[in-house]
Amino acid sequence: MNNKKRKKRLIIMLASLIFIAFLSFYMVFICGFYAASDKVVGPYTGSANIDKYLEYEAWQIGRNKYGQPIFVDSDEAFKLAQEKYSEAIILIYNHFNEEYQVGKFGKNNYQLYKMLGWQIPTDDETIRKSGVELTQFLDIYENSFKRWIYVPGFGWDRICP
Repeated sequence: MNNKKRKKRLIIMLASLIFIAFLSFYMVFICGFYAASDKVVGPYTGSANIDKYLEYEAWQIGRNKYGQPIFVDSDEAFKLAQEKYSEAIILIYNHFNEEYQVGKFGKNNYQLYKMLGWQIPTDDETIRKSGVELTQFLDIYENSFKRWIYVPGFGWDRICP
């Protein structure tokens, strides 16, 4: 009877260790750890050009604890960007969806639009400029969502998962 209890305890301990190992692997290499990137700690005073954002209430910018520009209200900023850059977003979707499966523009797939925004194939300079501005907007927008992740061969880095 005592032997059965030992086996049971050993199996429970082993299962617990395996669970902790898998959870640790997931947090370190896949999910990442919260980096407090979304908190405004003061006014932004860095070198990024933020002048075009200051005229809109929804695009007010502050500085996170890493010195990066972030939007004070990232949800409102994203909604305004969807309206302001709608032509560029539609053109990116229409031109690149078949090749890259970008999907409809949203908070879960904005990284693809950031990558493709400056590559819009159009002769209309206004829409091309709008695509570049969308990329610049998304550069600032993603600063609020970065997490600490371990990158093998590189070390710990703050990236957008």
